[in-house]
Amino acid sequence: LKLADSKDANLVGKLFFNVMQMKCFVFKPETVCTKKSWWGTCERKGRRKRAVLRHNRKF
Repeated sequence: LKLADSKDANLVGKLFFNVMQMKCFVFKPETVCTKKSWWGTCERKGRRKRAVLRHNRKF
């Protein structure tokens, strides 16, 4: 919305992020177990992205 730099985009951004205080998120990679053994131990690990909430800056 900031890149659009129009009156409408700025109004929506201010309402959505400043007034309603909706949270933003970013995707961060994490290591997870992709295959477990019969005993419950991890046999194979992989990476996946996880959405993490972050604090908003003023629009």
